[in-house]
Amino acid sequence: MRLSDTLPATLAKCGEHLLANARARIDPAWIDLALVNAGHISVRRRKLPADVVVWLVLGASLIAGMAFDEVMRHLGLTPTTRRMGTQTPPNSGAVADARARVGDVVMHELFKITAGHWRNLDDFTHLRFHGLIVLAADGVTIRTPDTPSNVDEFGKPSSRRGEAAYPVVNAVALLEVVTHFIVDVEIGGAKTSELAMFEPLVGRLPPDSVTILDRNYDSVRHLHLVQARGEGRHWLARSKGRVGARVLRSLGDGDDLVEITVGRDARRKEATLGDTFIARRIRYTAGSTKVTLLTSMLDPVRFPAAEIASLYHQRWEIELTFDDLKTEQRQSALTLRSKTPVGIRQELYGLLVAHNLVRIEMARVAVLIGVVPTRISFHRALGLVCEHVRRTTAGTPPSKWADREVLLLNELRWLVLPERRTERHFPRAMKMPVGRYARKVPGVR
Repeated sequence: MRLSDTLPATLAKCGEHLLANARARIDPAWIDLALVNAGHISVRRRKLPADVVVWLVLGASLIAGMAFDEVMRHLGLTPTTRRMGTQTPPNSGAVADARARVGDVVMHELFKITAGHWRNLDDFTHLRFHGLIVLAADGVTIRTPDTPSNVDEFGKPSSRRGEAAYPVVNAVALLEVVTHFIVDVEIGGAKTSELAMFEPLVGRLPPDSVTILDRNYDSVRHLHLVQARGEGRHWLARSKGRVGARVLRSLGDGDDLVEITVGRDARRKEATLGDTFIARRIRYTAGSTKVTLLTSMLDPVRFPAAEIASLYHQRWEIELTFDDLKTEQRQSALTLRSKTPVGIRQELYGLLVAHNLVRIEMARVAVLIGVVPTRISFHRALGLVCEHVRRTTAGTPPSKWADREVLLLNELRWLVLPERRTERHFPRAMKMPVGRYARKVPGVR
């Protein structure tokens, strides 16, 4: 039995509270569409056909720490013979060849298809900010194995101590901050600028949204691009204090409508920019820190200043998501597992699809229980997912599925975290000192 049959049947029996009806989450037709969009059409039916490889990558993305050939044997992915006998499981070399044959474009297409479908669900519209989808944009760095092909493709970052030990993938992601759902992503190498990767994402921002930007993205040009390339797109950024602004009208205490002067360099890079543009400036004090926010949400009645100030601090949700993706989902692995650039991108998109699958079910559990999705533990939800995938394999009788569903319903209460405490403050500190020895370079004594 293939994983395309096993995994949906398994997850469909886990109850509609978590992992319900996986075919409605990852429809096999989406995989077929991703294969067609990637131009991957195969006439012959191989021992490891393309659709099975896609399910294999998704299964490995859920069960971290298990080799691909082990995942295949564990989940019963090996096709049966014409007489319904069990074929010899392919070895690790055959699995690697099959992954290379499928490539990374298929997983990229599947990520776009699933993200587009899950993002437009109506289950979470009540969580929007005055009708706007709240997004956050930021960059993340992930190490890859130190192979010649990965070094050539992605490169190694440099520092004052010389070149780093591992090549890295730099990525910029768009996150829906309420559900921690990864909406879009751009992937580059160690030398690829975050701002360069952010610009393609700007053109794909959904309408009726507000994007919370890191202080690295506060240039006038990027703020203009977010607002100008779509209807109902807003931005919210923290000012570094370099922006020249003239107060036009006071909207309240620490709340002003301002006219911002556009520099010559910004106008040269973006022809649609004028000499000035209108923004809203909100100034307040958080603890002992003075904060200045700029936003395109100009209406003080629809968007109160206090709510905007509270909204900006949700930007940190994207940092928590990156931590969950790297620490929990990948079990703090030092590097990704793939040795080639194509395998790296394939693995990354598989991780994102699997991550979103868990997140969308966590959000449904939150709606069911009546809490915000950030109160659901990703660590525990991911553990339940892996447990069901591990225990409910191809050979598990349907009677056991019902037992597992009862256990799952009893375990739902363990998913809810206590309310966050806002009074805690931890200053930045170095947990581990930098080693005093030089990095060992192969071939150099």
